Amino acid sequence: MASFPIRNLSFKEKGLRYKLLIIESLVFVLPICALYYIFYRNNFFLELSQIVIFALILALILAGLIILRQIFDRFSAISTSIKLAKGVDRHLIDMQKDTAELHEITISFNNLIEKFEETTRELQHREFELFAIKELTEIAGKSLDIHDILNILMEKAMTVSEAQIGSVYMVESEKKRFRVIALRGLESGPKKNSYINIDESLAQFVVSDKKPLLVQDIETDSRTKKPNDPKYGPPSFLSMPILVRDNLIAVLNLSHKETKQVFDSNDEQILSIMIGEIGFALENAQLHLTAEENLKNLQERTIELTTANDQLKKEINKRKRAEEAFQESDKKYQTILESIEEGYYEIDLAGNLTFFNESLCKILGYSRDELLGMNNRDYTTPETAKRMYQIFNQIYRTEKPASVTDYEIIRKDGIKMVIELSASLMRNDRNQPIGFHGIVRDISERLQAEEEKKKLEAQLQQSQKMEAIGTLAGGIAHDFNNILSIIIGYTELTLNDLPEGSPARDNMNKLFKAGERARDLVKQILAFSRQTEQEQKPVQIHLIVKEALKLLRPTLPTTIEIRQNIASTGMVLADPTQIHQVIMNLCTNAYHAMSEKGGILEVSLTDIELDSDFTARHLDTYPGPY
Repeated sequence: MASFPIRNLSFKEKGLRYKLLIIESLVFVLPICALYYIFYRNNFFLELSQIVIFALILALILAGLIILRQIFDRFSAISTSIKLAKGVDRHLIDMQKDTAELHEITISFNNLIEKFEETTRELQHREFELFAIKELTEIAGKSLDIHDILNILMEKAMTVSEAQIGSVYMVESEKKRFRVIALRGLESGPKKNSYINIDESLAQFVVSDKKPLLVQDIETDSRTKKPNDPKYGPPSFLSMPILVRDNLIAVLNLSHKETKQVFDSNDEQILSIMIGEIGFALENAQLHLTAEENLKNLQERTIELTTANDQLKKEINKRKRAEEAFQESDKKYQTILESIEEGYYEIDLAGNLTFFNESLCKILGYSRDELLGMNNRDYTTPETAKRMYQIFNQIYRTEKPASVTDYEIIRKDGIKMVIELSASLMRNDRNQPIGFHGIVRDISERLQAEEEKKKLEAQLQQSQKMEAIGTLAGGIAHDFNNILSIIIGYTELTLNDLPEGSPARDNMNKLFKAGERARDLVKQILAFSRQTEQEQKPVQIHLIVKEALKLLRPTLPTTIEIRQNIASTGMVLADPTQIHQVIMNLCTNAYHAMSEKGGILEVSLTDIELDSDFTARHLDTYPGPY
């Protein structure tokens, strides 16, 4: 390149350079000031990568302005050279070289201008992205509905990325499915609020990796490799994870760019920034949604608890009434148990008493404390206990009630008594055998009454037998009485014919007395057979006793000694013959009792005074002397 003499430029020549310097300053400084003002007023905070991109753009602008200034400096130098050239060939040659160089510079300048325009468009697009992020942040910050926020995110993401199809899937991990909550640009396919199986969607890679899925060609990408569906436009798409505190809540899907271009890392980066900017809003919305769900659940739970509380109150009242009825029934049951004479008992499977009434205590003679827990072996003989074991074992095996009518027990005082016992199997709420219960009756009096009945029946039979004998004896007595009348009559006639003191008269007197005694016996036989009236008259019993003993003495063996203790001489109203027979019978019974070894037969006759206590126990007597 030709050299030119250096000289000072005039103010007019320097004006273009100064203007270029002013333009450089304004183009570089003013954008910085303007952007700083916008960010300061709207509280924008850029990430480091955004700041680096913005700085590179300003550096490119500055470099372009510097090159432009150098070009104008070159134009100024060429202009000066042209003015200095005065027809010299050498200068023409140099100017031709400078013109060629100027042509190259012009081409470079045109390229620079194109790059500058491209950079300007890029800057405008970045500015549009920033304002989209600002608008998204403002709208998201005012909403607490997570569906609205995600719908706005989809719209802004579609605008920024120039996508014509967009959707948002809510992730339901537990059910392994997506729920479509936002959809735009797609007429056919999944509908809003429809469900998609995670394993059947390409977004499954986003769920598993929690990372963006950028596919430039669905047919060639190793992760997809499937034919492109024409309804989704070009084969490129972008799926972005939407995280809240590392928890994947949704997936943003974009496809079909307006420019027919593929999605690239710049789209992924700006969408990551947009999702990150609304992370706090999403968290608040999710917390609000959780709070609303919890509130709804709380309200539903409150209603359920209120309903349950009302039902519980009704149940409590019902159970209280049932309990009162049960207590009343139990009270009546206890009253009945305590009022009956029979003993009620409950024992466990081992035979230990667990419950009983007062009557059982009276029957056994034990107190409640002593009887509780007592085993049936404690108040029975070993033989009876063994028998009772067999009976209860039979009830347990057959599950049929049984009764024992002659169960002998031993009271606390040692007295043995016979009871009647009934028993049946007792079960719990689970229908499991837990013991036995039944009724105990004291049948001692009944057995005694039955014995008395048997005795009375025997006495009746004996009475009927004696009545028959009496009837027979009465007939015989009448005939014998007729014979005695003849014997006594002829004896009296003979006595009248015999002189006093003769031996024959003494014999006839004895015969006469024996006839009278025989007549008295006939009277007794007739009285026994009730064929004659009993003759009661005042008699001295001591005389009848002495006469009976006198007649009895010859009939007793010598081994039996008769002792008389006759202290009473009083009169009684009685039949002498019957009194005589009673004494003879008593002494004869005593004789038979000691006929083998002998002994003393003592007969006493004394006066006594009966008081009211004695007569109260013997209703057929009266107080007084006897």
